[in-house]
Amino acid sequence: MQAGYMQRRVLLFIRAPELGRVKTRLGKKLDAATVLTLYKHFVEDTMESLTAGRYGIIVFFSPLHKEAAVRAWLGDTVHLQPQTGENLGKKMRNAFSTAFAMGLGQAVLMGSDSPDIDIGIVDEAYAFLENRNMVIGPAEDSGYYLIGFQNRAFDRDVFSGIDWGTEHVYQQTMQHVQDGGLSSHVLPTWQDIDTYEDLVSFYHRNIAKGLTGLKTMKFLKQLNLKEFQ
Repeated sequence: MQAGYMQRRVLLFIRAPELGRVKTRLGKKLDAATVLTLYKHFVEDTMESLTAGRYGIIVFFSPLHKEAAVRAWLGDTVHLQPQTGENLGKKMRNAFSTAFAMGLGQAVLMGSDSPDIDIGIVDEAYAFLENRNMVIGPAEDSGYYLIGFQNRAFDRDVFSGIDWGTEHVYQQTMQHVQDGGLSSHVLPTWQDIDTYEDLVSFYHRNIAKGLTGLKTMKFLKQLNLKEFQ
């Protein structure tokens, strides 16, 4: 096992697998059962990629009362922690605080909306956290798909005063980083899957790359929809 493996942790934010409560924007084009299966594949593909990259995973789940459902899905060996806080910013802030209280020197946080994430990006994040206070991966929708901090330089204010769910998230976050005097590294831009159009783009992008082994890709092929042929 490589040196430092146990310190290389990804904080993965997920929702419990509840019908009609995950990836609701996909529900405009797909039925709720299909969306739920897709979401589960998003999470499973992300976790398999991280595990193959020799990263430990701490799964932060919501809602709080659905731990049993998440455990039944992901298994007894997965490290689960509840998401706590009134909004996304407070939930992420508290997740980092929890991770750093465990003694981690660095940590990165991701969602599960990018099941084809290049593990090299996570490697890049950890490489730069050796000498930068924070790293961030901008998403094409003006948010971000990954954020990471050094323990000693963690600034809780980075998550304050953000207009979550708007096109201002990345810009406002980087303004806080600048105001806080944090050194940073910006990772390559990646595409989250939020809409049906994002899903179609994801499929054809990975077909072009020859990356057809993901559970998500196999499931989309099985849907027999014209967009995924």
